[in-house]
Amino acid sequence: MSGIVDSFRSFEGRIARKGFWLGVLVLALLAIVLTLLLAPLMSGDFLQRAMILFEQPDYDGAEASALMLEAAQRGAWASLVVNLIIGYPALALMVKRRHDRNSSGADAIVLYALTLLGLALQSVGIGNEIVAFEDGLVVAPTLPLIALNIVTGLLGLYLFIVMGFLKGTAGPNRYGPDPLAPTQQDAR
Repeated sequence: MSGIVDSFRSFEGRIARKGFWLGVLVLALLAIVLTLLLAPLMSGDFLQRAMILFEQPDYDGAEASALMLEAAQRGAWASLVVNLIIGYPALALMVKRRHDRNSSGADAIVLYALTLLGLALQSVGIGNEIVAFEDGLVVAPTLPLIALNIVTGLLGLYLFIVMGFLKGTAGPNRYGPDPLAPTQQDAR
């Protein structure tokens, strides 16, 4: 377990796929726990106000729209906080995995920055709008947010494939020794 913890501490060195996936699992579980802890704090009296509004037979569509946008904003805030909390260990893990493929890891940092940008915009109320859909209203992203999400998604998909499924550089590279190479202790 100390090997996984070490993977989160710095941006130096390399990590193999197995260590990467174990780290991803740990961070995913942490994100779930943080989200469950933050949900009540972020919702406040929101659910109570929503239930009162939607139980009224003649509820105001404008008030419902404002409530839906508020829900999207609160969700973005919660996601932003979770991403900020797990950001350093997640970046350390991704950069080390990119190092194993002899890459600087700058693309992982760009992915994280784009993710934070999208969440920050939504959390302050930029990027979402109410759209009529069939018999109701839905919260939908604006075109600039859609474009940002497409770029972020494509970069995320690329990094998911590269970090999660492709072998690292065989032997030492400029970032350190091969994490899969036998150590001198193993040779004894």
